[in-house]
Amino acid sequence: MYGILIVLIAVMAYASSAASGEPVSSCSVVTNGLQFCISLSNSQYSPLEPIVMDLVVSNSSEKALAVVAGRPEWLCDIRVIHKGVGEVAKSRYGMNASESTWRANLKPIGIEAGACRNDPLLLNRYFDMSLAGTYQVSVKRRLSMPGSGKATVAESGEVEIHVTAEVPGATSAWGGEQLNASEIQKSVP
Repeated sequence: MYGILIVLIAVMAYASSAASGEPVSSCSVVTNGLQFCISLSNSQYSPLEPIVMDLVVSNSSEKALAVVAGRPEWLCDIRVIHKGVGEVAKSRYGMNASESTWRANLKPIGIEAGACRNDPLLLNRYFDMSLAGTYQVSVKRRLSMPGSGKATVAESGEVEIHVTAEVPGATSAWGGEQLNASEIQKSVP
């Protein structure tokens, strides 16, 4: 009985330590009354833990403004860099988010004065972030419909996300064996 209790306490301690980290966010400058921010509730994750990034557009003007809406992968150009390895490639899922269909599926929506629109995105669904280390993430988001003549893109600054050491015996989120950054650097000419 006490053995089970000790195991449960150890598992809970590991889970809470993996999720310990401060929230991080970065915002663009205000353009035509609109500001774009990216934020994460945590700066530290364990491998394979969901990394949810909020993509927030705020209206700081005194009137309702129209912004373009659609699936986040159609609206955003996301850049993820692993500090030890370099730019992180998109996952299979991320590559399948068709660039050719996004224009046909965008639509304008209104954001009331002082209001926000939040689009959450499961970041490590689009990028394989199962390798331990520090990642830098920045995002460019389309704010207006293509061809509208207004400023159409806002760029966030960078946020840093830390993925803790690999879990022994685990595999990458997208299949295959996990490697650490030093092994990858040795294999790159």
